[in-house]
Amino acid sequence: MDDGSKGKKGFVTDVLKELLQSLRMDLVHSVGPVLMMKAGAEVTRPYGIKTIASLNPIMIDGTGMCGCCRVIIGGRMMFTCVDGPDFDAP
Repeated sequence: MDDGSKGKKGFVTDVLKELLQSLRMDLVHSVGPVLMMKAGAEVTRPYGIKTIASLNPIMIDGTGMCGCCRVIIGGRMMFTCVDGPDFDAP
């Protein structure tokens, strides 16, 4: 929780920044709310660390038939439930 009641006060991106300054990382796998994963990818981008975002939160039927989980990845339209749910977050 960002209020500190479950550990560290602040946002996950604050903790990620601290870790990036103290540890060497080759990969960050992000799972959670879509905006949090986007913010995390923006933090890792300057470091050139491969970052994977798991877009499970936007899936509805799991078959690609409803189209609700349609995303553009690398200029290509994809369906999170069929083509993912894990994608590169450069």
